[in-house]
Amino acid sequence: MTDIDFESGFRMGFAHALGPCSDLRASYTHFESDTESQIQVAAPVVLRSLVYPPGTTDAAADFLDAQARYDIDFQFADLDYRRTLARGALYDLRWLAGIRYAHLQQDFRSIFTNVTTVERVDTQIDFDGGGLRVGLEGERRA
Repeated sequence: MTDIDFESGFRMGFAHALGPCSDLRASYTHFESDTESQIQVAAPVVLRSLVYPPGTTDAAADFLDAQARYDIDFQFADLDYRRTLARGALYDLRWLAGIRYAHLQQDFRSIFTNVTTVERVDTQIDFDGGGLRVGLEGERRA
């Protein structure tokens, strides 16, 4: 099993007031993490892969050795305009509109082996895209 351990990322940004009730915000988020694992067993204990499609013959194969590597990286860049809808002594309610750019890269590799067979799964997902952001944002003070 490959399980991402704790990795730190960061988010940074700034806001610029356009008046008493509106502002412009920009932020950037970055995260990278990777992990590797391996296991070996002796017969009669066997390993079965959970990453092969269930209807294939590989899904029912027994293996004695397995190793895997998983890597995930993502970045977000946001630009938002916010305006106050309602404000009181204990609360703020704002609407926002903006844009987001996202980059995601995921890589996964597994290798299962037994005496006669080596089975590999390699996947690579790369996504770059953007979109509109619209929403409400609230704050309640105690």
